Amino acid sequence: MCSCVKLGFGFDIRLGWNTTYLEYVSHSVRVPKNTYTDGVLWNPTLSLADTVNSTEGTYWIAYSSLAPAPTFNGSGTVFTLTFRVKYHPVQPEPDANITLELYSTELTAQDGL
Repeated sequence: MCSCVKLGFGFDIRLGWNTTYLEYVSHSVRVPKNTYTDGVLWNPTLSLADTVNSTEGTYWIAYSSLAPAPTFNGSGTVFTLTFRVKYHPVQPEPDANITLELYSTELTAQDGL
């Protein structure tokens, strides 16, 4: 007899930023939609990752809904991040283009497929 957890729908997102210019301040996860009307995924949910590395400038978040959660369809906010600009070039230095890089985005369907 298996006491396995049946995964529903989910996501695995990894984001990076340049720590020369940006300093991580805080973040807010918008899971589940039952709690956050602008959020994503329905209860019950399982948090698999919610990790900030402010030294490297990375954020990893992964969540899954668990059976019998209904499917999630539509748009929503997964998370918000707040930064402080810690360095801004001044003349005669060139302007800086600061990029937030989504370097991994995975969405999964029923049972992680």
